[in-house]
Amino acid sequence: MGLKPYFGLRGNALLRAALFLVVCPTFTCYGYNMGVTGGLLTLDAFNSQFPRIDTIHTHGAQNQENSQMQGTVIALYTVGGIFGALSCIFLGDLWGRRKVIFITNFVSIIGAILMTASFDFAQFIVARLVLGLGIGGYVATVPVWQSEISPAHKRGSNVVTDGIFVGVGVTLALWIDLGFYFVKGNSVSWRFPLAFQIVMPVITMIFITMLPESPRWLIKNGQVEEGRKVLAALLDLDEHSDDVNENILSIETSLAYCPGSWTDKTIKRNRRTEAMPRTQFFFYSMEGPRQVTHQHFHPELWSSYVGPNLLLGKCMAIFY
Repeated sequence: MGLKPYFGLRGNALLRAALFLVVCPTFTCYGYNMGVTGGLLTLDAFNSQFPRIDTIHTHGAQNQENSQMQGTVIALYTVGGIFGALSCIFLGDLWGRRKVIFITNFVSIIGAILMTASFDFAQFIVARLVLGLGIGGYVATVPVWQSEISPAHKRGSNVVTDGIFVGVGVTLALWIDLGFYFVKGNSVSWRFPLAFQIVMPVITMIFITMLPESPRWLIKNGQVEEGRKVLAALLDLDEHSDDVNENILSIETSLAYCPGSWTDKTIKRNRRTEAMPRTQFFFYSMEGPRQVTHQHFHPELWSSYVGPNLLLGKCMAIFY
C-alpha cells in the first residue's frame, strides 16, 4: 500500500502543513537575511577578513570610502532580489510554482554557501548577488502559490502570516548575532550566522515536493483532472462535488478573461486594476530606503549612537 498524497492531510490540516512547512521557513529566512548582515558589520573578525567595508576601525576619508563600498555590497542583495522576482513572472507560469520554489531555494543555498566560505572580497560580492537572486525568486513565488491553494475566504488570513514570519526571522538573526558577538578572534563568529540560514531553504525544498501544486496552474496547463484532485484535497471534498466543480469553473473563467498573452492582458485590464499595483510599488519604493537602513544596518547604527559599546548597540537593535 503506497503512501497517501500530502501525508494523508486534507482541508485545513493540509493548509496548516503548507503554512508551517513551506511559508514559515521561506519568510523566516527572508527576515533572517534582512537582519543578519547588520550584526556582522560590527565584528572584528568580519572586518579583518573584509577591510574594504570596515567602518568601525577607520576614520576620515577612508571611513567614507569604506562606508560607500559597504552600502553598495549590502545593497547587491536587493539588486539580485529584483532580478529574481522579475524572472519568476515568466518562470512561474512556465515551470509551475513548486518547481520554481524548489529551484530558487536551491539558488539561495548556493549564495549562502558562497558567503559562508568567502575568503575573498570578490567572492562575497558575487555571493550577495546569488543569494538575492534566489531569495527574490521564492519571496515572489511562495505568496502566489499560497494564495492559489487557499480557499477564497481564507486567502487573506493565510497570506498575512508572511509578515509575522519575516519579523521572527529578523529577531532570530539579531539574537544569533548577539550570541556570536562573544566569539572573539575566530571567523566562526560571522561564518556560522551566515551558514545557519541554509537550514530554512532545505526544509522548504524537502516539503514543497510533497505538497500540492497550484490548482490554477494545473488547470491553466491542461491538467484539469490533477487540478480537480488537488482542489478536492484542499477543500476536503469529493472530487466531483459541486464545490469542486464550481472552483474549477471559476478558475477556467478567470483564465479565459486573462489569457496568457501580455498584449491581451493589457487590453482587458481596467484602470482600477492597473492603478493598484502601481500605487503599491510606489509605496514600496518609498518604504525601501527605510527598510534597508533599519534592518541591514540596524546594529551598526545603534552602535554609532552609543559610542564604542558595540554590545549595547546590538542589544538596543534587538529590543528596538
